Amino acid sequence: MKASDRILASRYANALFEAAMSAGLEERVAEDLAAAQEVAAHPEAAVALKTPRIGAADKKAIIDGVLGNVCSELALRFLQLLLDRKRFDLLSAAADSYRRLLGRLRRVSQAEARCARPLEPGLRAGIKAMLEAFQGGKVDLDEDVDPELLGGVVVRMGDWVMDASLRGELGRLERALAGDSRRP
Repeated sequence: MKASDRILASRYANALFEAAMSAGLEERVAEDLAAAQEVAAHPEAAVALKTPRIGAADKKAIIDGVLGNVCSELALRFLQLLLDRKRFDLLSAAADSYRRLLGRLRRVSQAEARCARPLEPGLRAGIKAMLEAFQGGKVDLDEDVDPELLGGVVVRMGDWVMDASLRGELGRLERALAGDSRRP
């Protein structure tokens, strides 16, 4: 995603967050955006929502049909706005930005753990506890399975990254053997 798209998604998220705050729906809208992301990630819905052959009115009907009884009116209007402006591809980035704003409000940091396979509950709890001790506050840990890692985990929290993946270890070993002491 281009930097300009991330900035635009952040602006959409800020506007939505302000509207949600005035209506007292901050948490509800976050849940609604997560539900919308799940729908948009479904293969059939993704094709229907991305193809230019289907007009905005039909796309709105799809969103209303699937999420109309689940989402708040505010979230539905936001989704419709993205469709009207042909910016539905910004949904994921806007939802992420919205979650960060909500996290700041709740004083909760966001972290992402990329791993080769789903984390076991004990390991997940250990990583979360380590991050909370490091951060000095509550942390929401999202998990992203990435088979390309081969093994281990890469944790990102803001600008901080801990690479305990097999790929990272092999890269460090390769640099050490080559005599390059620089960090990646």
